Amino acid sequence: MPPLIDEIKDGQWLGVTVRSQGPGGKVLVCAHRYVRRGADFQWGQGLCYTLTQYLDYDESWEPCKGRPTNKAHEQYGYCQAGTSGVLMNDTAVIGTPGPYTWRGTMYVISVSDDFLNRDKTFYYSPHQEEDSPVDKYSYLGMSVTAANFFGNKLSYAAGAPRANGTGQVVLFVQQPPANPMSLQLILHGEQFASSFGYEITNADINGDTLPDLIVGAPFYFSREEGGAVYIFMNNAEHCLDCHEPIKLTGKPESRRVACPPPEQSDKAAAYLLGKEGDRGLGAQLG
Repeated sequence: MPPLIDEIKDGQWLGVTVRSQGPGGKVLVCAHRYVRRGADFQWGQGLCYTLTQYLDYDESWEPCKGRPTNKAHEQYGYCQAGTSGVLMNDTAVIGTPGPYTWRGTMYVISVSDDFLNRDKTFYYSPHQEEDSPVDKYSYLGMSVTAANFFGNKLSYAAGAPRANGTGQVVLFVQQPPANPMSLQLILHGEQFASSFGYEITNADINGDTLPDLIVGAPFYFSREEGGAVYIFMNNAEHCLDCHEPIKLTGKPESRRVACPPPEQSDKAAAYLLGKEGDRGLGAQLG
């Protein structure tokens, strides 16, 4: 669609995030550098579209539109919504790493076709100074995923690759009508500047029907290793952090997301090489 008078679409990076519900479902497409402008401002808030199965326009989603911008980047001036995203049955999760001096957040939005009855609240993770689980410049929302990690209720995970120096992954649960969402768990990176949480996804790695959490740390580095992937295995107690994660590392020159060593399971290796799953962490192999 051509830009309106209050839009700047040049350099918006439409397609930075593309997700599908599968055959017959909707598609989520985002442009995290989309700009809203006026006589005396230009705000890089980002936006996403949902498309029909035929790739026709369905709806647009601007989670930061209309929110305070008086303090520019210290509020919602540079949200960059759509940097990451997940599209589930009736819900979109939109990673938004810019609010409140790049503390970041994620928005959970109903995209159901039942417009009259669907929940129209834009749920979000806490991101203001008084309630955010991460500090400024953490980039929470750089990556997102969602699964039933802790039982029957859906949990939402967001990567914050600059949090705490090492990077963190923060998990939340939605408890309508309460907003923001509630904090469940924080997973910590092990190495300074490794960008733990730069990419995350989930899969049932070991076939026990429970979702396991997979976290990339593309700048993990040692003399013989470059890039790391951590697999947090779930269990019957729904505890992701009860045991040390499996760590897969690659050659020093990769320093992105690593090749799995042969002693790991074939399924994990296939997953990390991008043969299954949402984002194919191994697609960035160096």
